Parts: sequence; structure tokens; C-alpha cells
Amino acid sequence: MGTRAEVLNVLHSGGVVILPTETVYGVAARADRPEAVNRLYAIKGRDFDKPLALCVSGMDAAKNYVTFDRLAKRLAKKFWPGPLTLVLPARDPSLFTRLAPQLYSTAPDGTPTIAIRCPDAIWRTEITFAKIEYPVALTSANRSGEPAPTQASQASKSLGYDVDDMLLLEDCPMEEASTIVSLAESPPRLLREGALPLSALKPFGIT
Repeated sequence: MGTRAEVLNVLHSGGVVILPTETVYGVAARADRPEAVNRLYAIKGRDFDKPLALCVSGMDAAKNYVTFDRLAKRLAKKFWPGPLTLVLPARDPSLFTRLAPQLYSTAPDGTPTIAIRCPDAIWRTEITFAKIEYPVALTSANRSGEPAPTQASQASKSLGYDVDDMLLLEDCPMEEASTIVSLAESPPRLLREGALPLSALKPFGIT
């Protein structure tokens, strides 16, 4: 278990680490390092056809990877940083550092998409090197099929022996995974109700 600076340095260097969020503890790797992302999948025992969420510090960074329509901007301004993951159309990968293929999915019309999130986490604004933010792939820090850990002890017990470092702080206050909404299809679709209740999204036309 390291300090925040130590754990983020391991993450920057291509390691796989455990990080806390406001929802559940997550296991993370740099999303632009395919070998690190592959190792994250192996540690978790996750099917490679299940994409990971991309975590960024805010909307400005997110615009490097996805496109925002009016509704997406409204939702991000209202709920970021926070427990809302948005599935949005991916930007042309030639415009930015190429992401690992496991970050991409496909909308019903064939549009490439990315699930993107801005967690309300203490490390959110520190995922930088030489003042350039690097993208982070994140999923819950548990073996696939097991409950997502909301306590530091649970995360450590689940994956602690396999990752390179861990930032173990307080228990996750929301104790539930993020809510996922797809805006890459019409009408927008709720994919998973989590820490952000559907009632908070209904004023935006999400049902």
C-alpha cells in the first residue's frame, strides 16, 4: 500500500493499481497502454468483450475522446464529477493518443462508442505527467462475478496480491456502482441504475 503520489506514479509507469472512488473501489490501468489494460483484464478475470470505462478529470479532457451533444453537455455539467458514466460516440482515434481496443464498444447503428466517467475521487485531477493528462481505464476492484468492494479491506482482499500498488483510504461513501446512460442511441437509454438514481435523470428525458 503506497501514498497517493507513489500509487499514481506506478499507474503512470504502466502498472495496475487499486484506487478509491465515491462509488466503489476500482482497479485501474493507463488506457493508452494496451499491455497494462490486458493485464487488468487478466487480474480481474474479465471477459475481453466487456469494455472498460474511461476516467478523466473533467469535460475538457473527455472531449479528446468522445463527442458531446447538447444533452451530454447538460448531464456532464450537472453530475460531473460524480457517479454518472456516459456512453458517447468516440472521436476519430487519429486525433488523440490511441486507446486500448477494450475501451471501445459499438452502438446499435454501428457507431464506435466509449463509456466515460469523471469520478469524484481525490486522485481525479492528478492523473498527469509533464502537465499532460493520461486516460485511465477503470473497473470495480473485484474478481468478475463477485460483489464490488466498497471498503478498503474488501478491495485489498480481492485483488491486493495481484496488483502493483493500492491507494487504500476510507470506505466509499455511496457504496454502489455508477449509473450508466447511453447517449449514443436515440432515444437515450439507461443501461444501469446505480448510485445516481433514475429520478435525478428523468428531468433530462432519461427513462
